[in-house]
Amino acid sequence: MNEHVRMLLLFVLVGLGAVAQEPQDPASDAELRALIAAAGDARQHPGAGAVIVLDRTGVRVEPSGLAHFERRFVAKVLTEAGALAYARLRFDYDPMSNTVEVRSVRLLRAGGTVEDIALTTLVDLPQPQRGIYWGPRMKLVALGRLKPGDAVEYRVYTKGFMIAYLGPDEDDDERYIPPMRGHYYDVVAFAAREPTHRKHYTVETPRAMALQFEVYNGPVHSRVTVSEKASVHAFWLERVPAFKPEPRAPSLHDQVPKVVMATVLDWPTKSRWFHEVNEPQFAADAAIEAKVAELLEGKEDDRDRIAALVHWCANEIRYSGVNMGKGEGYTVHPSTMTFRDRCGVCKDKAGIAVTLLRVAGYTAYPALTMAGERVERIPADQFNHCVLALRMDDKVKVKPDPTLGYFTRNGRYWLLDPTWVVYSPELWSSAESEQHVVIGSPEGEELEITPLYPAEHSRVRIEGAATLKPQGEVEGAFTVTGTAYAEQRLRRWLAGTSALDWRARFEEWVGHLAPDAELLDFAADYAALRDVTTPIRYTVQYRLPGYWLAAGNEIRFAAPLSHHPPRETGLAPYWGMASRASRTQPLFLWSNRQVELSERIAVPAGYRVKHLPRPIVLDRPAASLRAEWRQEGDGLVFEATVQSRLRTVPAADYPGFKQVIDEVAALAAREIVLER
Repeated sequence: MNEHVRMLLLFVLVGLGAVAQEPQDPASDAELRALIAAAGDARQHPGAGAVIVLDRTGVRVEPSGLAHFERRFVAKVLTEAGALAYARLRFDYDPMSNTVEVRSVRLLRAGGTVEDIALTTLVDLPQPQRGIYWGPRMKLVALGRLKPGDAVEYRVYTKGFMIAYLGPDEDDDERYIPPMRGHYYDVVAFAAREPTHRKHYTVETPRAMALQFEVYNGPVHSRVTVSEKASVHAFWLERVPAFKPEPRAPSLHDQVPKVVMATVLDWPTKSRWFHEVNEPQFAADAAIEAKVAELLEGKEDDRDRIAALVHWCANEIRYSGVNMGKGEGYTVHPSTMTFRDRCGVCKDKAGIAVTLLRVAGYTAYPALTMAGERVERIPADQFNHCVLALRMDDKVKVKPDPTLGYFTRNGRYWLLDPTWVVYSPELWSSAESEQHVVIGSPEGEELEITPLYPAEHSRVRIEGAATLKPQGEVEGAFTVTGTAYAEQRLRRWLAGTSALDWRARFEEWVGHLAPDAELLDFAADYAALRDVTTPIRYTVQYRLPGYWLAAGNEIRFAAPLSHHPPRETGLAPYWGMASRASRTQPLFLWSNRQVELSERIAVPAGYRVKHLPRPIVLDRPAASLRAEWRQEGDGLVFEATVQSRLRTVPAADYPGFKQVIDEVAALAAREIVLER
C-alpha cells in the first residue's frame, strides 16, 4: 500500500483564515448534556423557540451511487412555543425512491432524567398532497408534553434519494440508486430558522468517485481525508445564528452558508444524461399527429406555428401530477400518456410540447431550470422546473428577437415554457429573468442564465377620463391594458375567478379611488381571456360622490388615478413592498414592471387653475418615478410612470427603492386647487 496515499490528510478551510479542529460527536450522555448546556438558553437566543444543539449527518456512498444516511439530531427547547413545535416529529419519504428508519427517539429532561420514546407509537401516513399526487408518505412520532430546558434527540437512517420516483418492481436496493447511476450530489445548508450550535456533515465516497464541491454565502470549515479506497469529505460550522428571512427575501439557499457537491464532471455531462434518459418519451401516435395537423392548419409563419403548439400545451394540459411509475420525478411522462390524460406537471407539459414540435418538423429538447433560486457552478441537482428549447436550425424561419423570449447566448436555442405562459401572449415568461437553465441535448450544453428584461417590456397602462360634477361628485372611466407578463397577470386576475365574482374584483379597484366609490359598469369578456392573439382590455366606469371639496371660491381634489387603483402585486410588484424602514436582505420581487397612469380631467366651467403639484422626477437604480400635472385646454392632465427595474433589489439599493415607492403611494396626497 502506498503509505503517502494512505496517510494523506488534506485540510481545506474555506473563508475562515485559520484551521479549525473537526468536532467529535458526544460519546456519552454526560458529553451530550455538556453540549446541550453549551448551546445556551433563551437569554442567549432571544426570540427563538428552540436551539439546534447538534445536526450530524454521515453519508456513505456505494460505487453504484446508492447512498446511506445516518443522522443524529438534538434540539433544546427554549420556550413554550418551541415545546409545541417539537411535540411531534415528522420524517418524510417516498417508498419508491428512499426509505426512512427511525432508530431511536429520546427526551433528555432538564431535571436530568432520560426518557426513551417507544417507537410503537410511530404512525406511517400519506403526506398531504395538492396538485401533484406521487404517493409520498410521512412517519410521525408524538413526544407528549415538553418544557423549556428539555432536549429532544433522534437518530434516523435513510437510504436512497429524494428526486426520482422509481417503481416498486425493482430489486430492493435498485430502486434507491439515483437516476445518474454511479454519481452522488447534494446541497447542504448550514443554517436554519432556529439557531444552530453545531452542524456537521460527512460523506464517504469510493476513491474512483471524485467529489467536487464549493462553499457559497459564507464560511464553512471543511476537511478531506483520502485513503487508498475512499475519500471522506467533512464540513462543519458552529454557533450559527437563526436565519430570519425578511418579507419577500430570496430563498434560504441563496443567503445562508451552503456546500454544493457533486461527482458529476460538468454541466454538459448532466445535459447529455438528461437528454438520454428522456429521449424515449417523445414518441407520437396517430392522435398526436392529427392534433398537430389541426393546430397548424392555415398557419404558414413559423412564429404562429410554434405559438399555436406551445399555447395548446399551456392551456389544454391541466397542471396535475399523477405517478407513472418507474422514472417518475426526473423523466417526462410518455407524450402519448400526457396527451391521453390531458394532465401533467411542468416536465410533462414541456415533454408533450417537445413531441408536438417534433411532429411539426422542428428540433426540440427538454431543459432544466430553477425558478426563484440560483444554480451554482457545481453540477448538483439544483432544479425545480422543466421547460424546453427549440433548436434554431434551418427549419426555423424566425430571427432571434428579445420580444419573442430568450434565445441562448450562441443563438442556437429558443427557450419556451408551456407551464408559465397559460393565458399569456408570451412563449417564454419574462418573469423568468435571471434564471439558470441547462438544456438536455445530445451534444451537451453549459449552464446559462437568462437576462433581466427591461421594465418597459412588461407594462401595465391605466388610461382614464374623469369629470367634476356638481355637489362634489366625480364620474369617470378608465381602461387597463398590459404587455408581456403584465398582460398574463391581467388575464389570470379574472380567469381564475368565477364570472359571478368579477364585479367584486372591479369594485375593489374602484374602492381604492375613494371609500364610498360606486362601480357603475365594467367590460370584460371570458372568451377574450383565452384569446392571447388579441390584447386584453378592461374598461371600468365609476362614480365618486362627495369626492371634491368646495371651500369658498376654491375646489380641492386629487386626480382619481393618482390613487393607483390596481394594487395587486401581480400587476404592480412594488406595491406594499417598501413598508420596512430598512433591510439587511435583498428584496425579491419575482419580476420587474412599468406602470403608466394617464388621466384627463374635465373641470366645471368658470374655474381656472390656482395650484398644480410640482412635477416629480426620481431616478434610482432599483426604481424610478416621473409624474406630472398640467393644464391642457379647458381641462387637466395627470400622468405618471413608475418603473420597478429589478427582479431582486439589493439591500444597498433598498433606500432608493423605498423613496420612489413611498412617493408613488403619496401621489394621491398631492392636491389640485381650482378657483373662480
